[in-house]
Amino acid sequence: MKFWNGLIRHELLSEEMVTEMFSKQSGDGKDPEEGYYGYGVWIIDNPEGQDYVYMQGVDDGVSAISEYNPNNGMITVMLSNYGDNVWSRMRKIREEAYV
Repeated sequence: MKFWNGLIRHELLSEEMVTEMFSKQSGDGKDPEEGYYGYGVWIIDNPEGQDYVYMQGVDDGVSAISEYNPNNGMITVMLSNYGDNVWSRMRKIREEAYV
């Protein structure tokens, strides 16, 4: 949460650098789950507003996702002691809470 807030408030990086970080640098967007890649973050297209920005990680027995929705200011952080369940839960949050 502190990391996202530091970025959003431009306390860690300038507004220009955060804009560049959150902009699409690579990827084709064919996989809506993966989307594109910025600088250190994944980006999911949002045709109805600003794109969602997230970070993720997985290893044996753990998974994590942390996402920022600039449209409503919502920051979501999920940590799990399972290696594969944060993505389905994040989809559910997008469907139910991003409206």
